[in-house]
Amino acid sequence: MSASSRGELRSPVRVCKERWPGGDPSQIVPLVAVGEMVRADQPIFKLQKDQQTIPSGLSGLVRSITPRHGVLLESSVVALQCVLGVGRQVPGVLTLWPSESVAEAPPLIPGAILIVQSTLSLSLLYRALQSGVAGIIAGSIALRDLEGFLRTDIIELLDRSESEIEQLPLPSVTLLFTEGLGTSSMSAQAFDLLHAYTGSVALLTGYTSRFQRCYPEIVISFPNESTRAIHSAGEREQDEIALDVGSFVRVRGGKANGEQGIIEYLFLYEQVFASGIRTRAASVRLADGAQRTVPVGLLERIV
Repeated sequence: MSASSRGELRSPVRVCKERWPGGDPSQIVPLVAVGEMVRADQPIFKLQKDQQTIPSGLSGLVRSITPRHGVLLESSVVALQCVLGVGRQVPGVLTLWPSESVAEAPPLIPGAILIVQSTLSLSLLYRALQSGVAGIIAGSIALRDLEGFLRTDIIELLDRSESEIEQLPLPSVTLLFTEGLGTSSMSAQAFDLLHAYTGSVALLTGYTSRFQRCYPEIVISFPNESTRAIHSAGEREQDEIALDVGSFVRVRGGKANGEQGIIEYLFLYEQVFASGIRTRAASVRLADGAQRTVPVGLLERIV
């Protein structure tokens, strides 16, 4: 990999990113509603198969629920785009790896995202896998070690044209390398950024496709003035298109997605839905006469 393609730092920007845990969409239950603000450590999905809950990884405003039951989040973030990565999208707590010696290092924490400034060793990689570590960001890795761990040809993997769903059969640890293959240490700029956010919840995406020009990245959001500004903007949008009894509306998600109706009642208190969501809601009489209780965040007023 050439020096010109090395990791790129992006200063704080506002982004919209889909948070998707992977797998069968019919098994994914979103636990948040459109218009809701979420924290990075807040569970936003439940997997029906094992009732596991999965945290967001980003703090921000829920903009929509996608067709595959992902959650589109608007957030103020800093990001580091890397040269090479493999693995699915995972959240985790950024944790500095303090020693190059596996024997002298402290125990690994399940769900952590390790920051390894030097070349990633195969012994640390396997130890991380056994410990339930979510991901590793390192300077580089030897080609032989990476292909041996993945049990696949890395060039063939990067040249695939399929979506990130092809990453699901890979080992559960998501990997990012700021300098790519070889023996280079992480750049001082990249290391300083990650070190500054040690202890923060971050979102790691390893999917790399040269065909689709998709590159892996680590994204870190934070509850600052920029994030609060997103919330304020969302509240203003809701105020501009107020919902009242008698409003003609369209449902923007759930089983009644796309259907139209009239609001007959606005509940004074938050309602609890089968998915576990607790939020403001309205009783809506649909065009076919059916009556549904719908989260306010899923209603769009038809002017």
